[in-house]
Amino acid sequence: MTKEQAKETLSAWRPWANDAHNAEFSDALALCRQDPELTEWLKNHQTAQETIRAGFKQIPVPEGLKEQILSEHESQKIVRLGRREVSWYAMAASIALVAGVAAFWYMRTDAVKEDLGFSGYRSRMVRSAVRVYAMDLETSDASRVRSYLGEHNGHADFALPKKLEQTKLVGCGVKNWQGKPVTMVCFHTGKPLAPNEKSDLFLFVVDRSALADSPEQNQLLMARVNTLSTVTWAEGERVYLLASPDETVLKETLSVKSL
Repeated sequence: MTKEQAKETLSAWRPWANDAHNAEFSDALALCRQDPELTEWLKNHQTAQETIRAGFKQIPVPEGLKEQILSEHESQKIVRLGRREVSWYAMAASIALVAGVAAFWYMRTDAVKEDLGFSGYRSRMVRSAVRVYAMDLETSDASRVRSYLGEHNGHADFALPKKLEQTKLVGCGVKNWQGKPVTMVCFHTGKPLAPNEKSDLFLFVVDRSALADSPEQNQLLMARVNTLSTVTWAEGERVYLLASPDETVLKETLSVKSL
């Protein structure tokens, strides 16, 4: 199952429906647990579903609707509209549906709002690194990494600082930011790793055009985000984000005295 197939499948999943045992849903959920990007997408999807559900619950019942429905049920009276026959309770349900959808879109803007600028991009990439991530390709062969990225809409022409070229490569992946590809290249500095971890240095590459407020050329932007120290710079048409739990690693890699 691909990421897109998982999203399509889980678009029909409702957490409160207790149908996670369904084989198709189960497979898609399993893939989500292995992929940070899918995990984030599912979180937003669930938030949206809960919002629309809450919106339906908040819709007031029209005065006299219950009596009207009972009356229609007993008498089986039908209102004729042209060639279609529509019962009063069906009309009421349609009105409620339209109102619910409107309420959902009104509330959703705040429920799943995300910073779409550079800081939002940086936070998203850091989250993908600190969670249990899955590389699309695990290899120490740089040529295989570039070949894979070239075949999967990644940035095969990424440039590395000289010190980073000498750091052990462990794999790569292609992520997504607002519909634009983001290349992830993973390294191991040689320092001890926590259980189940394979990398302690992450490089993310994205086109400058994908960020509305990307850094200027020859400008280093430093920040501590979550549990990682980060450095960002722009080179040509690319924006590079280097992240590591150890700030010293970043200083040594970029040959700077302080961050």
